[in-house]
Amino acid sequence: LIAAGRDVELVIAGEGPLVGQLAELAESRPHVSLVGAIADAAPFLSRHHAMLLCSEHEGLPLSLIEAMASGLPIIASDVGGMATAADKAALLVPPREPGQLSFAMMRLLSDRELWLSLSDAGRARARIYDSAHVADHYAALYNRLLMR
Repeated sequence: LIAAGRDVELVIAGEGPLVGQLAELAESRPHVSLVGAIADAAPFLSRHHAMLLCSEHEGLPLSLIEAMASGLPIIASDVGGMATAADKAALLVPPREPGQLSFAMMRLLSDRELWLSLSDAGRARARIYDSAHVADHYAALYNRLLMR
């Protein structure tokens, strides 16, 4: 994106086994910053344009739900249950395909309607993961089991 003349910044949040390697790579790239663990996701997410989740393996990441609830469009690797979890709130790309990832980022930066559509879909999708909603589903399941 930088090579294409786009003024973008990549902010990497979290910690993990690759943080040392990422910090080394970021030193020579002024458009990349590492911020470490985030204690309160909502204010952090509200300062950004989109969420990029380019994992090779995922279950159901809390960061995905937090981003959807914040209305951030998502670009994610199509791994594990990501397609089911995000539904229409994400652009999914094959893992380990930087060209596809770059294309999805350019598309999101260039298409305001797409950005709005993903944002709205994310907010709606996040509601199904709300604790009250999940508790209601468990209660209904237990009631059905007790009625057998």
